[in-house]
Amino acid sequence: MASLDSWFMALPEHFNADSAGSLKAVYFFDVTGEGGGQYTVTVADRACTVDKAKPQRADLTVTLAAPDMTAIAAGELDPTTAFMTGRLRVDGDIALAMQLSDLFLRR
Repeated sequence: MASLDSWFMALPEHFNADSAGSLKAVYFFDVTGEGGGQYTVTVADRACTVDKAKPQRADLTVTLAAPDMTAIAAGELDPTTAFMTGRLRVDGDIALAMQLSDLFLRR
């Protein structure tokens, strides 16, 4: 994987519109530490956009360290395991977090 930045910016290419249906949600990822960043993933109208900024309002905020996000993106760390062990924190509608794997096709 080149970088987390390129991984996040490529999410719209892997978006599963059929799974999204009528979902409208703003996801904010706060990836801390070296190589991290802040990313807003907006799902609406069966489409997905990614911005490198903090939104005014998010339905779900996901906070984790860059090495853990890299491991999740590479398929080396299960997000549920990261959450259960405190390596990944969520704030907001937890049901939206559970939908993420359906919204984005595995690469």
